[in-house]
Amino acid sequence: MGSLPGLPIYFNLVIRQQPLQSRTCGVGDKVDRRPIDPPLIIELQMHNGYHQLLLPEEYMTDLFMTAVLVPAARTTTTSSSTQQQVDLSLHSQLTVGRTVSSLYLFKDLDYIPKCFFVFSDLSIRVEGRYRFQLSLFQIQG
Repeated sequence: MGSLPGLPIYFNLVIRQQPLQSRTCGVGDKVDRRPIDPPLIIELQMHNGYHQLLLPEEYMTDLFMTAVLVPAARTTTTSSSTQQQVDLSLHSQLTVGRTVSSLYLFKDLDYIPKCFFVFSDLSIRVEGRYRFQLSLFQIQG
């Protein structure tokens, strides 16, 4: 992902808030939306080659994150991109709501501006034990 002139940029993702359990919402004609509570919140920290924290104003519109629900027992393995696309499409049926978040700049509890991805509109359709698979993307061009 991007870099400043002559220096690479390093990304660090910090889970600031995550749900431990949630109620499922209905399926079919009468979907009873029950968003997960508390919502999943991820902090994005960016560092330059000197490990100085950067505020990514120039990346605010270029970065986004996806959160896909996957079974908790699933281990991360390397597979073909076609298999990963099939897996993601099947797992996207486990949720209702927005699984994509733009980057937001908010003041943290210490009043310092920080960057966050917030997934406040996610509901779970199927009962089970899950975890979120997060992917960070940058739009180029």
